Amino acid sequence: MKNISKLKIVRNAYAAEPWKQYQDVRSEDAVLKLRDQRPRGLVPSEQPVAGLLAAVDTQDIGFHYEIRAWGYGLTPDTWQVREGFVLSFEDLEQVLFSDEYKDGEGRRHLVHFAVIDAMGHRTKEVYDWTRRFRRRVLPLQGVDRLNQPVTYTKIDTYPGTNKAIPGGLILMRVNVTFFKDSLSSILEIPFGDPGCWYLHSQTTVEWCRQMVSEYPDEKTGLWVPKPGAENHAWDVSCYQLAAAEAVGIRYWKKEEQSQQKGRRVISRGLSGGEQT
Repeated sequence: MKNISKLKIVRNAYAAEPWKQYQDVRSEDAVLKLRDQRPRGLVPSEQPVAGLLAAVDTQDIGFHYEIRAWGYGLTPDTWQVREGFVLSFEDLEQVLFSDEYKDGEGRRHLVHFAVIDAMGHRTKEVYDWTRRFRRRVLPLQGVDRLNQPVTYTKIDTYPGTNKAIPGGLILMRVNVTFFKDSLSSILEIPFGDPGCWYLHSQTTVEWCRQMVSEYPDEKTGLWVPKPGAENHAWDVSCYQLAAAEAVGIRYWKKEEQSQQKGRRVISRGLSGGEQT
């Protein structure tokens, strides 16, 4: 409590910023308990895997990313396979589309679909990069509130200009409040219970700390970062849920597994998604 009091004084007196009281939703130790025995990069083989999804948080320099394996069912288990930071689009391509991800029985798994944050100072670069991987990667815009969890908007010109984007592209608009609420609930699922958000055995304390870096504001209901906290792990995890929604992975059937693995597609729901 003494540390909180000191922080309040600093923010009020020295930073000239209003104090906002927050309460931890959970501790980083609670997130650490979601680690299983797998090393980084290994896809689980104990349970059937529907597919791998990837999420990317774009920075002015570099990209934070996470690849997760998703199970079947309306409340699927999901397993972290790989997470990290790369500096360039070329490095990102290597991680998402060239590096191999195998399970304990040697079966190869592909990244079926990826989303990448397109907002900030690098929107044009992200748009151009995603155009090279149509129907495999979608640019993403996080919005605090939407009428639906995910909507899709056709973009014909580069931001702030009248310059046409050849062929246009689809921007995925994501209700981040909805998915952060969902993620917060999922993280409450104990290790081993259905729908668990598994981490691999080498997940760092820093990653887990970032998973508890935001809290819901009591007045607005929006998620806001704790002062000075990094939140990249939290963001890409939120985007993972959005990617799973986009491909409708919870509706995939086990008998369709061979068909899904034989193609790189976004769900039927994408082509028929609402456009705004």
